[in-house]
Amino acid sequence: SEISRVLKVNGNFILSLNNRSSWWKIILRNTKYLKEREKIIKKDHYILWSANELKNNISIHLKTIKIKTLCFTPQIPRYWRYLTFLFENIGTKLFPLGGSNTIAIFKKN
Repeated sequence: SEISRVLKVNGNFILSLNNRSSWWKIILRNTKYLKEREKIIKKDHYILWSANELKNNISIHLKTIKIKTLCFTPQIPRYWRYLTFLFENIGTKLFPLGGSNTIAIFKKN
């Protein structure tokens, strides 16, 4: 509500967040690795929302223009890095909101 209050009419609000429900976090949920990784993420990120939670929480105050996720390569063991190309190209098609980072654009009407 504070962002909506200070934003000019027709002003855009662009937000980037760590995606709490990226595809690899769903697969690795309840693992020791993910629990340790989330501790690190929480140090740098005040809000952890999924792409849908972001839309639901912000769209109460602002019009959603676009929400997209990026970075489909998981930050997990080294051997996965060899599959970067595959993850980045196929991931966007299979899991459009399943990337590690969420980018969103909202507008005040």
